[in-house]
Amino acid sequence: MTPQIPDRFLYHDESYILVAVYGKGLITPQQYEMQTRSISTGCRRGFCSTYEVTNDALFLTEMVIGIVENGYRPIQGIMPERSSNTNNNYFEHPTYKGLRLLAPFTGRIRLGKDFIENVGYVYGQDPKDIDYKILLEFTFDAGKLVSVQDLSASNAKKRDNNSNLVRLEQNRIARQIAESLLELHFGSLDEELLAILEPLLKLLPGEFTRLLQLSREEFLTESVRKLSELDYQFKVGQK
Repeated sequence: MTPQIPDRFLYHDESYILVAVYGKGLITPQQYEMQTRSISTGCRRGFCSTYEVTNDALFLTEMVIGIVENGYRPIQGIMPERSSNTNNNYFEHPTYKGLRLLAPFTGRIRLGKDFIENVGYVYGQDPKDIDYKILLEFTFDAGKLVSVQDLSASNAKKRDNNSNLVRLEQNRIARQIAESLLELHFGSLDEELLAILEPLLKLLPGEFTRLLQLSREEFLTESVRKLSELDYQFKVGQK
């Protein structure tokens, strides 16, 4: 599934990405009786907005919009203009510019900045709050700013914990696969094979596959030699 283009938020002259919404009140074309069509696989809802968070409120400042089945309607008396030079730089589609519309949002919004492709990120999915180095949480009441909380530090700890869990799961799966291959090739796993199994996971898949072409005794001998080479290379690299 194609990741969806998120709304953009400006705060203290910095640009942030909308990561999570816990509440209601962001502005949509439907509130102005406009039924939008999908712009692309990356924008199925048919519009994309830019907001500005000031010291006291949340304002819609721009909206890129796709085809509207029942015709475009004015927002704050402004009609959309077709231009390839929008602040969003997303589409060459009609854009409402110069808006200053208070968004009557009540709830919490999380905004992210500086995307990090960490261990847990799955390509093709929408990024989550854990995938951003800078994470801010804003609380609003009917569009009025109540508080701002910097969650970046706690998010970094969460990201580290998540990365460790992902690595443990990856190691568990790799061990299961290696056990199955050894059992398939040698018939059973004795103490000698089990003892060398965990270190063998350090080898590249191609090297491990090549070792499986050997007899049991050759496999054990060659595995020990390969692992000794890896250990030596690691020690040299540490100097």
